[in-house]
Amino acid sequence: MGILVHEGNVLLIRREHDGREYYTFPGGGVEDGESIEEAVVRELFEETQIRVVIKRLLYHLDLIGDSDQYFFACEHQSGTPTLGGEEREETLRGDIHEPLWVLLARLPSLILYPLEVCDWLVEDSKHGFPIQPRHLQVRPNELRQANDTFSA
Repeated sequence: MGILVHEGNVLLIRREHDGREYYTFPGGGVEDGESIEEAVVRELFEETQIRVVIKRLLYHLDLIGDSDQYFFACEHQSGTPTLGGEEREETLRGDIHEPLWVLLARLPSLILYPLEVCDWLVEDSKHGFPIQPRHLQVRPNELRQANDTFSA
């Protein structure tokens, strides 16, 4: 996944699915022969039409029994948020994907999955990003959902 902060905003994908609105970070799967970093660059462009370069790994969710999720700090090179890729086809069928810039200050009021990474980004954007990537090992069913009342 890519975390692109630019001029006080972060690039997110607004989703409407099964009557629920929430946000995600752009990114997706790694193709054969592709590094994780190459996949982030490709997926960001496919989903948002924004070109980026990878700066460094910020966060790692080690999902026990599932694929790990890596979140990389990215630098904006060019482009404006425009939906592309398979997400455009899904949107035409009613499963909404909308790439957009969101003020960092709005993150605490949004449902942004994974919530753990949202919390880290809110904290780190205020107090500075740690030198070493943050890491969480968790079972996928233990990831917080929007109806959970505790915070990490």
